[in-house]
Amino acid sequence: MNDEAWIISYTETDGNAGTIDITADEMTMNDSSVVSTSTFAAGDAGTITINASELDINDNAVILSGTEGAGAGGNVIINTSALTMNGSANISAESEGDRYFLRAAPDLSSATGGGTGGDITITATNSVELNGGSITTETQNADGGNIIVNAQQLIYLLNGTISTSVNGGAGNGGNISIDPVYVVLNNSQIIANANAGNGGNITIVAENFIQDQSSTIEASSNLGIDGTITIDSPNQEVGESGTELPDSFLSVLELASQECALKTRSDISSLVISNREGVRSSPEDMLPARFDGNSDYASSVNPAFVMRELVDAKNPDQIKRLIVRCDA
Repeated sequence: MNDEAWIISYTETDGNAGTIDITADEMTMNDSSVVSTSTFAAGDAGTITINASELDINDNAVILSGTEGAGAGGNVIINTSALTMNGSANISAESEGDRYFLRAAPDLSSATGGGTGGDITITATNSVELNGGSITTETQNADGGNIIVNAQQLIYLLNGTISTSVNGGAGNGGNISIDPVYVVLNNSQIIANANAGNGGNITIVAENFIQDQSSTIEASSNLGIDGTITIDSPNQEVGESGTELPDSFLSVLELASQECALKTRSDISSLVISNREGVRSSPEDMLPARFDGNSDYASSVNPAFVMRELVDAKNPDQIKRLIVRCDA
């Protein structure tokens, strides 16, 4: 879908909006494209269901189920192998649906909705990646909708947002449930907030959970009771104990400029030996050669080569013979 393409279903009467079902091998949304089912009266918004092996949402594209009246926001259900959201892409279920839909129907007036937010359920057999995208449920007065994101491998947020919110009234914030193997938060936020009602609950179940210091997980309420945050992971907040290495930590130029001890006749070189079993030799590696402990044959033939005989500390009876090449 390109060039602000729309797939929409809406109603201006008291009836419910229709449903949208999409099945595709691959689905890509670009250029502010919209998939939306909305209602601007007392009816409920419809449900959007997308089944695609790969789903890419980019460039302000939106998947939205919402209502402007007293009806409830519809649900959004996505089943995919990999979901990728870039830029300002958004998946939303809310009770103020014309926030995006007015581009398609500018003659419809805006109104403050009071219906319950719909739920968003995303199931991925591989990964969910938000590179600046957002997954949100939002209401004005009623309870916020829930967000469930399940991925068998990875949920990665880079400048991304997953949130349920109630902007006013006594509605409770929706709940957020996340369940992959890996969760990585990089300058991102997971939020379940409310105003006068209770904050929503956030549950994260992952074998590995990494959150940098600029990311936020919050379940709060301005006037009500804060929600609970549960992170069930044996490896939590690994990012907080990490240290960013300076650019000059390893300088290849400085290392390459050092001349070999053979040419200076001083003991200044160092060599680390590791097991090469199962690793193919590089085309630039020296070929192994037989070494006579009483003869420095290689270095006598070419002073750019030196033969070394090393004894393995763990296996003293094993001798490793090396050729070290020195190029100035």
